[in-house]
Amino acid sequence: MSPPAPPFWELTSSEVGAWIRQLAPGVANTGGMLFPPRPGPPTGGSSDDDEGYRAASARGEALLSNLVRALDSASRTGGGAAGPPDAKRPRPDPDPDGGGGDRGDAYGMLDGSFARTGGRAGSDLSPGAILSRIQLGGLVNGLAGRPGGVVDAPTCIPSSVLRDGPA
Repeated sequence: MSPPAPPFWELTSSEVGAWIRQLAPGVANTGGMLFPPRPGPPTGGSSDDDEGYRAASARGEALLSNLVRALDSASRTGGGAAGPPDAKRPRPDPDPDGGGGDRGDAYGMLDGSFARTGGRAGSDLSPGAILSRIQLGGLVNGLAGRPGGVVDAPTCIPSSVLRDGPA
């Protein structure tokens, strides 16, 4: 008998990546849309299906890699196996002036509902806990993998519109 799986909110970033990979490929509303379903056996020597599958799989890998990197950035636990802190009560910041080398939420995943200790972006929650409560804008920023994000985390309004105004 295998040991029970940890609750989702305690997952490390690598466990979140493994969880996403095991979702039903290509099935809408399951999270499996990052990866396409495998094509059937080749028929007639056409490799278009195989090339499309490989291209879609590469896009899914890139998006998942971006998301895992962004979760690591947003979580001060670093996604490591040492175990997440208590999700109900953030631990005090050991560096209250925020002068440490930790960049915190470099990809703009966290909105104002996440506690920020010492004025630094980033959360004391595990990557699984962050993923379980981010808003759509945070997910978009995490998948985009662009430092600073591409949208405002709480509103999902494109950063360019907020910065430059409507076109």
